Amino acid sequence: MFVSGSFGNQKVVAYSYSYSYSYSYSWDVEATSVSRFCLRLSQVVKAAVQHLFLCARTQNDRMKTRLKDVIANLYKPSLGRQAFALSRADAEQLPRLPTVAVISITAPERPPAAVEGFEHLLRLSFADVDFLNPDISARAKEKIPAAFTVAHADQIRSFIAQLPDSITSVAVHCEGGFSRSCAVVLALHKLHGYRVDLEKLEKANPSIVHVLMQSPTSKKKK
Repeated sequence: MFVSGSFGNQKVVAYSYSYSYSYSYSWDVEATSVSRFCLRLSQVVKAAVQHLFLCARTQNDRMKTRLKDVIANLYKPSLGRQAFALSRADAEQLPRLPTVAVISITAPERPPAAVEGFEHLLRLSFADVDFLNPDISARAKEKIPAAFTVAHADQIRSFIAQLPDSITSVAVHCEGGFSRSCAVVLALHKLHGYRVDLEKLEKANPSIVHVLMQSPTSKKKK
């Protein structure tokens, strides 16, 4: 709050409030009208809440569309093996097809995902941390002991190498479906030529990709 001048016998005070979530609001009101200020404030809060709700609903709609697209591709004839990155919630809704293998990645503090029913299933648990990033935050450093390791990479490599030719799709999920699972799918694409949607893998954890790329590679699936 600051005094900006006077108007007649009334002091004029400028108030400023800002909210930032892809956009911002700002305005000036007179200090002589606290109720007006409160009204404006409530209007901004209401608008912000509505914006957040709209963003959440849009994100939810996108996730539903993404799951539908993945399921549709599972039933299509496949020219070579394909891989998908999914969230835990989406992976739990996948049809238990004999042509699908699943790599289930969960956070150390979370329980196993409900993905039983797949004949070929690999469960892993590690934290989502970009541990090779030189600018890693202090908070992220605390997660390094639970981060992805060479042992995890070897488990993935062995799992993929032992899959029968009848497996046409590999679904990889983590908690949100954006970082760990995307990293594994991106590595499978680079190492084995799996068909993937690269646009959906932009947030792949680079440290996980690096470690997987350093692991011994098995013979590529044709």
